[in-house]
Amino acid sequence: MTAIDRAPKPCLHPQTQHRHGTKACYGLDRCRCLPCCNAISVYEQDRKKRNAYGRSNLIDAGPARAHVAALMAAGVGAKTISARSGVAHGALWRLMYGKTRPDGTQIPSRRITRATADRLLALHPDDGTLLADGARVDGTGTRRRLQALACLGWSIGRLAADTGLDRQALDQAMRGGQVVARNARAVAAAYEQLWNQRAPATDHRERISVARSINRATAAGWLPPIAWDDDTIDDPAATPTVNDDVDQVDELAVDAVLDGHTMPLSGVTLLAAVERMTTAAYPLATIATRLQIPEHQIHRLRGRDTVTPRYRTRTAA
Repeated sequence: MTAIDRAPKPCLHPQTQHRHGTKACYGLDRCRCLPCCNAISVYEQDRKKRNAYGRSNLIDAGPARAHVAALMAAGVGAKTISARSGVAHGALWRLMYGKTRPDGTQIPSRRITRATADRLLALHPDDGTLLADGARVDGTGTRRRLQALACLGWSIGRLAADTGLDRQALDQAMRGGQVVARNARAVAAAYEQLWNQRAPATDHRERISVARSINRATAAGWLPPIAWDDDTIDDPAATPTVNDDVDQVDELAVDAVLDGHTMPLSGVTLLAAVERMTTAAYPLATIATRLQIPEHQIHRLRGRDTVTPRYRTRTAA
């Protein structure tokens, strides 16, 4: 024992810096200082005790390997998986590809520790925060959100100014196809704030912009936010809540506006709200503020008898 060099050995690995007093430093850096020796002694005692009681710390690596493969297929890089899970990059590499042997072959790890498996399985492929900003993702949800906001008068130019995104990128996303994760997250954040707000029209230019966006959405048959559920808007196979044959007023929304809430309405629900507020002698400015529409549109709605909706709305219980 006296012949063993107890001087702490420096870590020469370029990818990481192993700390003294750990099993990794003892095995990978071949450090035999007292803290590293104590760490390996505690580990070996614990390992032998678990094995004696039939509670091995090692489990089959297959499920964790398949889960990591699914993460990578979803666009999550190995470095991101390592950083978010806390699993060393080398351990992740051995799990997926194996350690190179003297004969040049590579065999992936057959077993891994339970702690490593738990850390990897805790990551979910549908977690958008795992994707790098430049990763390509499905643009279905982004397209639907942009089209729904257009139904409320939000033009691409105004959304580009508010989100700081490139206008051409938003135009391309509006037409479909894949988008980068950075743009998808920015559009989702803007949609979360604006889905129940009609675009402001305080001056002549803004009124023209709002009218053009709404006319474009109407001509293209785009659907407003109320037609999509938050948990299905990103699903390409999801279908909207649409019914062209039913004229049904959203009584809950009308009552909410009469109670003082501000929200954008459309179709027969908007017409019903204008009629009821007019009958109740609400001032024109109050009606415009609560429904988030210009006053001249209220005058037009007062002269109409019916409005054909393009989607089914909620009904009072």
